[in-house]
Parts: sequence; structure tokens; C-alpha cells
Amino acid sequence: MKKTLTVLLLLLAVLYFICSCGNAVGKNESVSGNCNNVSDESEYFSIDKQNNILTIKEAWNNGQSESYDISSLNAERIVCMSSSHAAFLCELGCQNNIVGIAGTRFIYNPQLQERIKMGLIQEVGSESLPDYEMIISLKPTLVTAYGISGSDNSYIETLRRYGLTVLVLDDYLEASPLGRMAYIKLFGAITGHMEEADSIYNAGVKKYNAIRDSIAEAIGGSEKVKVLMNAPFKGIWYIPGGRNYTARMINDAGGQILGSNPDAVSSTTESLEKMLVLASDAQVWFNPNTATTIFEVIEQNPLLNDIPAVRNLQVYNNNLRQRENGGSDIWESGYVHPELILKDLAMILHPEIFNDNGKFFYHRRLQ
Repeated sequence: MKKTLTVLLLLLAVLYFICSCGNAVGKNESVSGNCNNVSDESEYFSIDKQNNILTIKEAWNNGQSESYDISSLNAERIVCMSSSHAAFLCELGCQNNIVGIAGTRFIYNPQLQERIKMGLIQEVGSESLPDYEMIISLKPTLVTAYGISGSDNSYIETLRRYGLTVLVLDDYLEASPLGRMAYIKLFGAITGHMEEADSIYNAGVKKYNAIRDSIAEAIGGSEKVKVLMNAPFKGIWYIPGGRNYTARMINDAGGQILGSNPDAVSSTTESLEKMLVLASDAQVWFNPNTATTIFEVIEQNPLLNDIPAVRNLQVYNNNLRQRENGGSDIWESGYVHPELILKDLAMILHPEIFNDNGKFFYHRRLQ
């Protein structure tokens, strides 16, 4: 059971690194009028406040756009096919609006866990195997889903054929940390909490930029800290592209990912042999699969013991806030608060600039 859970968690992590019509009012229609767009850095959605229009770009659907009259969207009873969507709702105090979540056993948020135990939030399956009977029985007024390019996304159209309003959100594809955080505004708009959403977003942006700018000013033109990312999974080492969400955060924290293609958004792959050569220059190693100790790192492959970061105990993982069943808060509140992730990274890569006595929020130092 533990081995199966580990494999499942690794597959989910790989998906994030690789990527790292209801009330529709028209397809591929341009939003007219004097647009006050609040998508900020987000690539896959925008909101025209003046005309009260939400436009979502569906990457899985050849980039086709769906536009919605926000006033026609009813968020009273929501089914979330992604835990990150539930996290945004919780941040706005709308957890009571959630009636179903895909993968309830992997939810970290304590408030949601309690509502799941009370039977107020039901398990609805997954995007690959939805429990249509349960979803329909919950009588949701809105379903938030996601699509994966090149995969079977037929569940989305099936839900729509049942008469359900489905918003397909590609937040996990947003390459910008602030672009992902901006989805708090999307959920603020559909729940009537736009003012709170703006406040949360603006505060987060201010803190994120303050950390980023402090590091940039302190290191100036100095060489960035060399970072090794991830670990081999089934013999393949996935490396975030330079324009990837993860790479951008490492860069903002004053680091440089070894082997990363600076022009790529998606992750690239390398052999264990090549990565071991690159790893000899690594000063810090992040996210060696699901390991929580140095022993577990070496247990994956004895050759990893030769990496200097291992010998120097400079190995960190982002699973400090993780339940025994695998539910990880970095995929929930971490989407809402990238400034907290950045602060962790900054303390690790530049303790001479940021030092909070090693009090990390999402990361742990492996011993």
C-alpha cells in the first residue's frame, strides 16, 4: 500500500513538473468595451470587470476560449476536481460551498478534512474515473475541472451533457508564480468575494516582490547558487525548463537549476549518468522524490551518495506539510501563497540574507 501511494505521489509530482458549456456566452469571442483586465500575469484566464465577463483559455482544447457572464455563475454548491481549486475557496472563507472533491484522501487542509469526515464533502473520483452518479447526486451549481493536453478529457463534456456548468481551469499550467496566485481573483469573482481576493493577491504580490528584489539587490552580478532539482523516477530525471513555474521561483530566490533549458517551459529529461556529472557542481539539492531523510535518498540509488550536496547535508524537500496519506499542502496553500514558498527557498539558498532560524513553512532539511 505504501509503495502504491509513493508511486501515485511521484506521478502527480511529475505531472506538475512537466506542465511544472453551461452558461457560456460564446466561444472565441473577443471581450468588447473598455476592458479592465485583472488576470495580471495569468495566461489562461482574464476578467473584464467593466462588462462582468470571465474568459478562460482551455489549453487542453487547442487553446479555445470560453467566456462567461459572471453574474450567471452560481457558486453555491461547488464540486472541485482539483485540490488547488478547493484551496483558493478556503482562502476566501468559502469552504462551506464545496460539496465534492476529487481525491479527498489526499486533502491536507484541516477545515476540509473535518468537513470530509462529517460527510459534508463527498469523494467524486478523478478526472480519469469520475463518479458521475455521486457528482450528479450532489446537485452542484458549478464544477471546477482541469484538462490535460493529449489525454482523455471526455469527462468534461460528459459533465456538461448532464447539464452541469463546468469551468475548466489550467492553473497548474501557469508558468508564473504570481499568475497562479491570481486565480484567487477568479474564485473571488465567481463567489462574490472580489474585494477579499484583491486584498489577498495584492498583499502576496507585495511580499513576493520584496523578497525577490532584496535577493537581486544583495547578490547583484554574483553567480547564483547552483541547484539540483528532483531525482530519477523510473530511470529518468526530469528537469524543469527555465521558463517553468519551479525554475522561475528558484531564479527569483537567487538560484540556478543545473541542466535546465533556459527557453523551455515544460520539463526536459536526462539520464542518471549525465545528471550525476552535473550534480557534482550542485550546492543545494531540492525535492529528491518523496524522501524525508538522507538515508531514503541513498536508498533510491547508492550512486546518489556521491553527490556533494548529500555529503554536505544540503538536501531539502517540500514535504514538511504533508499528511501520512500523502496530502501535501504545497499543492494547496502553496498555490495561494507563493511568497511563502519563495521565502523558504530564499532562506535555503541565501541564509546570509534571509534567516528565520531555519523555520521553513513547506520545506525540510534532510538529515
